[in-house]
Amino acid sequence: TTTVPPTTAPSTVSAAGSDGGLTIELSAEPAHGAVGTAVTVTLQATEAHAPGALGYQLAYGDGSQASNVTNTLCTAGPGAPASQTWTLTHQYAAAGSYTITATVTVNCSPDKATASVTVSPVG
Repeated sequence: TTTVPPTTAPSTVSAAGSDGGLTIELSAEPAHGAVGTAVTVTLQATEAHAPGALGYQLAYGDGSQASNVTNTLCTAGPGAPASQTWTLTHQYAAAGSYTITATVTVNCSPDKATASVTVSPVG
């Protein structure tokens, strides 16, 4: 697994990760908003040869999680290229620094990529 260090823009943080033919990009906006502000988390995954569905697990760093349920049906052979984007929102109840970690997997493949970003809501 290769992890690219997070980059910081004025209101957005992003990071990328890759493994085998799987590449993911994770971003969160705003990175520094008021407590209770909806943080938009975008996760994009691309697999060069997907023999099964793309799935994600997302931890918001405050005990909350999100994930999608994927079909475990596998295709014969290496599979076709696949790309998927998920956009989620989350609100933090308290000020602090929270690390959002996303892991994407491909059914029927050992490819698994992880990326993390940190958001800091203020009171």
